[in-house]
Amino acid sequence: MNRLLLFGLVMLLLSACEPQKEATIVAQVNDEVLTLTQCKARFSTEQWNNMAKSQKQEFVEKWIEMTLMAQAADASGLSAQPQIKAKIADSAMKIKANALIAQRLSQITITEDELFSYYRVHKNDYQKKIKEYRLQRIFLSSGKKLDEVRNAIESTSFDRAARKYSEESYASKGGFVGWIAKGQTDPLIWNALKSLKRYRYKTVETATGLYVVRFYNERYVMVEKNFNEVKKDIREIVLKKKREEMYQQTIKDLLSAADVSISL
Repeated sequence: MNRLLLFGLVMLLLSACEPQKEATIVAQVNDEVLTLTQCKARFSTEQWNNMAKSQKQEFVEKWIEMTLMAQAADASGLSAQPQIKAKIADSAMKIKANALIAQRLSQITITEDELFSYYRVHKNDYQKKIKEYRLQRIFLSSGKKLDEVRNAIESTSFDRAARKYSEESYASKGGFVGWIAKGQTDPLIWNALKSLKRYRYKTVETATGLYVVRFYNERYVMVEKNFNEVKKDIREIVLKKKREEMYQQTIKDLLSAADVSISL
């Protein structure tokens, strides 16, 4: 059949059948027919509804081509050959087996509690390396004494300037805050620390006031990832385990109910 003629015929058939009943014949090759129901059965409802008309027409065209070749194989006797018959039978069994597995997989459920229980038991398996800074800082609610503070730092030390001028509790510790990680301080302060060389200081203006921050030291530490960071990975692990358990249980149940013998 001429390819252009074939495509035109497919368009005509689809156009005619779309608004009609599911049993409407979409295409026919000799004695074999393809109905609208059979068309849709090849796809999920969502896939079918989202397919453009040209894509549906292409599918029908391919079906016609494959049907023609299959009929030719039957007519030539190829389909009757033991090897071909065995492959056809194997394909049919795989399709049926996969359909059964898919049906049982769809019944698997995973609760949030199951995921969190797995996380609690395997926390040590989920770690990440993070950077921490040890910093000193001087807090000023306004910039009135900023120059005075800078002069004090240069003429004495950051420690002494912090004890004298800082308006927060860390003043008694010479401005030492301790080790902090990203997210544990104002982003503006964190970004300032990243741009500083060791022992250097910088003034950072935030919504609450001015901070003179000094980069004292840095280190990398291993910390546990939180549940939300690893929930997706854990779901895959739990699902894989449940799939394997379901498969093994299915085989066990089927074997116990069947009459199986092996002579090879």
